[in-house]
Amino acid sequence: DGHIKSSTMIKFLQEHPNTKSFSSHQIRFPIPQNEDYYFLPIVFIRHPIDRIFSMYHFLHNNPDVNDLNDVLKSKNSTLKSFVQFNLKSNPRRMRNNQVMFLARRGKVRLYGIHYLFRAYRTIKQCTVLGIVERMDDSLVVAEEILRNFFPDIDLAYVAQNVRTGRSSLEWRLEGGRTEIG
Repeated sequence: DGHIKSSTMIKFLQEHPNTKSFSSHQIRFPIPQNEDYYFLPIVFIRHPIDRIFSMYHFLHNNPDVNDLNDVLKSKNSTLKSFVQFNLKSNPRRMRNNQVMFLARRGKVRLYGIHYLFRAYRTIKQCTVLGIVERMDDSLVVAEEILRNFFPDIDLAYVAQNVRTGRSSLEWRLEGGRTEIG
């Protein structure tokens, strides 16, 4: 839940003048405004329920994760009991964090449909909006858009933290509905 303040980013960039890009999961909107730098917000979104499935499988298969209670719960439970456990003990983890992230503005807290509208306005400000389930396509589009700023950009990658043999999103969601109810 940490975040990097705009002033911290600007200071870092001033101290490292050869920096060409800056990326972090802890950068928050609104986009910093500074006459010396041009910020290109790039956001990747994911189906929120598939994110929960991924979290369960990640915790289930990685015993070195710091949050021991979740690891123990996921190791000894089904997806259904994992979701039920977290809905009771940590409901914040089960919400659509992407909407919350995109809607957040400092200490301002909105609820309900207002979050969705604010998140939508934030998405419209993004230079690149990628979709995790369509990573390859999203990176091709991102390369084309970002080539205007980085002529030699190459977003080729090696997939990491990806389960092999995953079914389509539709099948995963249907399987989750069947298992969770």
